[in-house]
Amino acid sequence: METTKNSSPLYIIWLAILGIVVLAGLYTTYQVLKTGHILYSANNIVVWTLPLATYAFFSLTSAGLALIASIPLVFKMQRFESIATRAILLSIAALLAAGVSMLLELGEPWHVVNFLTSPNPMSTLWWLSVLYSIFLILLLVMLWRLRAGKSSRILSILVFALAILIPSTVGATFGLTEARPIYFGEFLPIYFPVTALLSGLAAFMLVSLAYYQISGAGQSGAQTSLLDDLAKILGAAIGINLLFFAWWSVVGLYASAPEYEAFRQLVSSWPYHVQLWLGLVVPLVLMVVPSVRRSIGGKVAACALVLLGVFVGLVVVVESGLVVPIGPFAVEIPTFVIPNHTIWEWLVVAFAFAVMMLLYTLGEKYLKPGTAS
Repeated sequence: METTKNSSPLYIIWLAILGIVVLAGLYTTYQVLKTGHILYSANNIVVWTLPLATYAFFSLTSAGLALIASIPLVFKMQRFESIATRAILLSIAALLAAGVSMLLELGEPWHVVNFLTSPNPMSTLWWLSVLYSIFLILLLVMLWRLRAGKSSRILSILVFALAILIPSTVGATFGLTEARPIYFGEFLPIYFPVTALLSGLAAFMLVSLAYYQISGAGQSGAQTSLLDDLAKILGAAIGINLLFFAWWSVVGLYASAPEYEAFRQLVSSWPYHVQLWLGLVVPLVLMVVPSVRRSIGGKVAACALVLLGVFVGLVVVVESGLVVPIGPFAVEIPTFVIPNHTIWEWLVVAFAFAVMMLLYTLGEKYLKPGTAS
């Protein structure tokens, strides 16, 4: 971004909104630390709440952003190398937003240091803690080097590898849960990296387009052409994700195990159809039509719908494996236990989003990633 007009009314309003949401998030953090998990909709059946799905969303988005930053450098695609610095900055911001969500999901965030004092290599959660720590360090180093005009192919390869490994490990955390048949298996460790690339592309395009408008900075012809090319890639990514989603649905509907009754219940609910129609089908149609794909409105609508679909889809994934009681908890309680998300959970979602966008906005102002690559 060549010029940032920080006095733009939209820019000032944007910062004010983010500031208000962050303050609300800090108050939420205080209440969570003071009161505990009782503020959420968690119970003996549904033990994971909305902040966990929010963590997964930002974690996958961070990995996807790192992928689109590292792929051009790893495979020497000079056409897209200019997006690397901004994508890495966004990836760092999204990763920290994921951390905020996870810490507030834990209820007692100071226990997170236990992965250092009590290592458990047999746990995917322990490996995720290690991988996130390494990932954040590599992202910071990569941002520093790109700001200095020094790209490193070895560093890019490491970031690329972790950007695939992390969402796959997140998927494995669910996929290794044998007691929950909807989670168990190799599907999620493969599906999550594909979803990460999709959400990373959508986030990069949406944030870039929004910032051009909010900051008052113009959009050059080269930037427009680059975003047009990314829109074509986004369309292909949506199509691939839709194929995975279709087979996931077929398996869930075909399976006869009682635990899969939860999936059939969710298929008839509005979140499933939001993910399918608004999150996949409509954006795919928008990206297939050339005139719509080249328009700013078409790109913004498609990217926003994709991100909405990914978020809702992750909520569906998390809840689908939990809403059917199993074991001793299945006695004398409803067949399905549908969580009623509290205002505190939604405040955590808003807080994580505000953290990501505030960090990115300040990074744009002081680091000027648009002029670094």
